[in-house]
Amino acid sequence: YDIHKKMQKYCKALNKLYIENPALYKLDYNPEGFEWINCTLKDESIVIFLRKTKEAKDTLLVVCNFTPVVYEKEIGVPYKGVYSEIFNSDDKKFGGSGVGNKRAKKSVKKKVDGRENSLKIKIPPMAMIVFKCEEQ
Repeated sequence: YDIHKKMQKYCKALNKLYIENPALYKLDYNPEGFEWINCTLKDESIVIFLRKTKEAKDTLLVVCNFTPVVYEKEIGVPYKGVYSEIFNSDDKKFGGSGVGNKRAKKSVKKKVDGRENSLKIKIPPMAMIVFKCEEQ
């Protein structure tokens, strides 16, 4: 069945994401491996956090939307640089609607979420997206 193939692709992509990104496992049992960006968007049911290692280059920005609504939001980011979406659970190949951030996004110097830099992104419905930063 097509839906089964999409679920298999999703699981394969999740496994690849995990293996290729040490921030998802290196400091798993250490508070230094996790940092909130925003956990107070209760009206939108969105949470934004970082997964980290001791190396800044490994940091991942994770955005989760628990509603069936697409949002366009400005969010605080930990570093100045270019952010690329490396995973999107709403990708069409997984059976999603395909809303996402196809192009890399450059942060701007604007204070949001208590951070000096921010990024304007599309947040897909009922989805998790992950960004990686190339510092500049």
